[in-house]
Amino acid sequence: MLIILFSFVAIGFNLPAQADSTQIDSAQYYFDKANNSNDYKIIIDNYTKAIKVNPDYADAYYARGWAYISLGIYQFAINDFDSLIRINPDYADAYYARGFAYDDLGNYQQAIDDYSSAIKINPKNAKAYLFRGTAKWNLKLECCGDFKKACELDDQEACSWFSSQCK
Repeated sequence: MLIILFSFVAIGFNLPAQADSTQIDSAQYYFDKANNSNDYKIIIDNYTKAIKVNPDYADAYYARGWAYISLGIYQFAINDFDSLIRINPDYADAYYARGFAYDDLGNYQQAIDDYSSAIKINPKNAKAYLFRGTAKWNLKLECCGDFKKACELDDQEACSWFSSQCK
């Protein structure tokens, strides 16, 4: 089920307003350097440097967490998403991403809880409905409502799940 969603990193991120200009310049430098690499060691090292410069750099935790997921280092990813949620508890994608890591570890109930939190914050996140549905399916719980909602939000994979599991 490992789907590399590392492309989220390429989306433009903002630094917290409380960082001073020296921190912004330096943290942003490392963040950009990470985004311009294809080597996960360099990527993780640069996100780590950005976090050391600005410990509240939520987007660096998010991006590094996805890098860890890409490498299958799920507990490190979960730790990063935990840090991110402490910094910004309304960061819906942090719950989604942590749910994804729990899902890949087979911790389906924790994944469901995180996907539900992501949906509560952003009810238009089709992937959160899809993956909450697959986690429920793995636990043999009712999942068709999630697949249907994700399909309504134009997620074709969810439409396939709905067609194959719910009709």
